[in-house]
Amino acid sequence: MLFTSCYTVQPISTVMDSWKGSTEHQVIMQFGAPTQTTSDGAGGKVLNYTDHQSTSVLNPYNPYRTSVNTYDNSWYKEFYINSEGKVYSWRTNYPNPRELNKEKTTVAVVAYVIGFIVFIAILASSGG
Repeated sequence: MLFTSCYTVQPISTVMDSWKGSTEHQVIMQFGAPTQTTSDGAGGKVLNYTDHQSTSVLNPYNPYRTSVNTYDNSWYKEFYINSEGKVYSWRTNYPNPRELNKEKTTVAVVAYVIGFIVFIAILASSGG
């Protein structure tokens, strides 16, 4: 039996645009205290949120499986708050959610294939 699902992933620009007109308080309630707050140079401020993520994956090309590749990502999102306390602009280097899902799916498929090959090799060597 095969189950599939379909959902719509909004582009990051659509998600970030939805914050325009929101209050500084609403942004902080959603994302917590900013990593850094600076002046926007026009009487307002910039709320900066930075995320760091490290992912370690076994190197599939190492026959002894003793080597690990580590990938570091650093993402930010900034909300520009005017003197009235409302979001008027934003900046981010976050990838679109669809791109993040592609990376996760690729890693999962590779891990599954490697696991399946190891399983078959063990089964074959045991005479099963």
